[in-house]
Amino acid sequence: MQETVDSIKEYGVLNPCIVRPREGGGYEIISGHRRKYACQLAGKAKIPAIIRNYTDDEATIIMVDSVRP
Repeated sequence: MQETVDSIKEYGVLNPCIVRPREGGGYEIISGHRRKYACQLAGKAKIPAIIRNYTDDEATIIMVDSVRP
């Protein structure tokens, strides 16, 4: 994680998160949870994101596919 934090401090976030709108407002992160956490550790208040209108099933598939072994 520290390598990711250091990279974000030096280069910024190179790959945006994927999020979807929540019914009550705001966004749900589909992919990029670790990047968000690394940004918090790096002192960044914002992270670039791609907004998609995924169904629950689509979001689940994206989450499973984005997990690294």
